[in-house]
Amino acid sequence: MNRAVLLVAASIALLAAAAAAQPRPSDIEGWDQVKWGMTLAQVRELYPGAKPSKNEYWSHLGLPAIRVGEIPLEVSVGARNPSPRVSLISLWCYYGLPAATVGAAPQITAGDFETLKTALFRKYGSPRDELRTTEYGDAVHSYLWVFPSGSITLKLAQGIRTPQLGSFRVEYRAAEKAPI
Repeated sequence: MNRAVLLVAASIALLAAAAAAQPRPSDIEGWDQVKWGMTLAQVRELYPGAKPSKNEYWSHLGLPAIRVGEIPLEVSVGARNPSPRVSLISLWCYYGLPAATVGAAPQITAGDFETLKTALFRKYGSPRDELRTTEYGDAVHSYLWVFPSGSITLKLAQGIRTPQLGSFRVEYRAAEKAPI
C-alpha cells in the first residue's frame, strides 16, 4: 500500500514537473490562423463564413464560434479604422442570459471562468498584472499578459447586484507601433 502511494505521488510530481518544463511563448503573433498585420480580406479568405460589421472606430469580422472545454466563445477579429490590418481578436460569451441572446451560454456560470484562466496560465505562465475593479456596475476581475508584439487580457465581468449575470472575454491585442 505504501509503495503504491509513493508511486502515485512520484507520478504526479513527474507530471507537474513536465508541465512546468513546457516552454512558454516569448511572444504572440495573433490567435489561431490570424496574425498581426493581416488584412481583414486575408482573414476572410481563411474563414469564408466570416460576417463583417463596422462602426465609426472599428471594422470587424465575426468568425465561427469555438469551445474551450464546455465554454462556447464567440470570436471577432477587428481592425481599427481606417486601417484594414488586424489589431484585435476577441473571444467572449455572456452567461446567465436566455439562449436566444447572441453570445449567450446559459449553461455557463461565473465558476467556469476558472477553466479559461487555467488554460491561459498553462499556456502563457503567470500574468504580469491582476486587477479587480468596477465598470458600469459590474465587478471586474482581469489578468494581463504582455509580450513584445501584443498582449492578452482575460476578463470576468459580473453583476454586483446580479452575480448570476456576466461575461467572459479574452482579448488579444497587437502592440501599438510608434509612428515613423
